[in-house]
Amino acid sequence: MNIKKKVEEIARNMTNSLISVGNLFLASLVFMKVWNWFPSQIFNVTEINYVESFGLILLLFFFQNTMIDSEKIENESTQVKLTNNFISTVLYLYIWGSAAIVHLFM
Repeated sequence: MNIKKKVEEIARNMTNSLISVGNLFLASLVFMKVWNWFPSQIFNVTEINYVESFGLILLLFFFQNTMIDSEKIENESTQVKLTNNFISTVLYLYIWGSAAIVHLFM
């Protein structure tokens, strides 16, 4: 019984890690698309590619994670972390979809 719980915990941690990495790539794509649709057209600035967007998102995640209390994160359960990652994924897709709809009418 104890081994089964450990296997489930490892599976949740692996799923959480995969979703986190996927969110990093998804956030980069959404940031690139939204930047190229709005600020580059409105303010006449250059467009960015995926690699530049990925670098900016990594930089933002780095600064965000340095300001978060690490003890609070360590005390969160795996299920809470997984739920937060899932919510982040849904929000990224919502932002992308909303921006795409607005972009259609520009």
